[in-house]
Amino acid sequence: MSSFGTTPYLTQSFNNWLLGWHDPVSAFLATGNPMDYSVGWTSLETNETYFSSDVLNNGAAVANGDGTNYTMCTGEGGDCDQGETLAEDGSTQLSWRNDAMFAATYGLISPESLVDTTGGFLTGDGDKVDVSGYAIADVTCDGTATVKGIPVDTCSATVVATERSIQANLLETYSLLDATPGALPVYFGSEITMSAEELSGLIIAGESASTFYLDTREHTNQASTPAMSDLVPVFEIKSSSMIDDDDAEDMESAIVTNQDSMMYWTNFDHPIDFVTLIFWLGGIALIAVGMVSAANAPDEKEYTAETTESDTESSEPDAETTESDVDE
Repeated sequence: MSSFGTTPYLTQSFNNWLLGWHDPVSAFLATGNPMDYSVGWTSLETNETYFSSDVLNNGAAVANGDGTNYTMCTGEGGDCDQGETLAEDGSTQLSWRNDAMFAATYGLISPESLVDTTGGFLTGDGDKVDVSGYAIADVTCDGTATVKGIPVDTCSATVVATERSIQANLLETYSLLDATPGALPVYFGSEITMSAEELSGLIIAGESASTFYLDTREHTNQASTPAMSDLVPVFEIKSSSMIDDDDAEDMESAIVTNQDSMMYWTNFDHPIDFVTLIFWLGGIALIAVGMVSAANAPDEKEYTAETTESDTESSEPDAETTESDVDE
């Protein structure tokens, strides 16, 4: 490596890590010339260059890249779940862990499928997540909570840093260099949490913390799996997202309120809700009329007592008349 003017560790500005740097070893493997600046560029940025480049590649300037095209499942066919990823740029494998890399490294770097990774929905059974193209992680759902009044399943996914070398992703020379221990000893770890609405499985909140680590062991010792104490964090990306207030209100109305057997009509999102309101008002009116009628009805006991007393008073004059007739 020293013959190419390189060292085991590279220190450079933040812009270089993102925008790219030239690696003489990669250039030599590509064209045989370590000083060929049309090849050998490496970057943590997914585009080929950030703003494009004046460096010519086969007579043309290096463009920003064409982006990535994802093929997603709509759920209509029945052979896949809604929102799952089916292909990336026409391939069902990670771009740096595919059959071509497997062949180029003589089987040292195995392919990984991105089929069934989530694209925004969780089913709760065998879900996976594509972690920014660096790894595929299993999703585990083990609790429930609420997000802005919406019941959700709480799920998580983990990428263990000591088990995830991303050297082949960063170099991507499709040669044995990608699998050579210590060529670019960078490891990747991530912790992800997601909240998926209970009924639809739509992910409405989530956050992640992804860290890039450098293996600090001696170059000759880097063929084995490192311990966490061997890794030093050099770069971290944190991100979070949550459904906004307006969308949360609409979802709560459409899903939560509509599941309430007594109050489903209160959001008035369907004509039948107004019919239900009429029934409610009619029922309340009938109850009110019944209560008023009951309050105005005479008491049965008082009416009976008054009737008996009147009958007794009416019979007393007859008794006096009979007594007078006897005396005479």
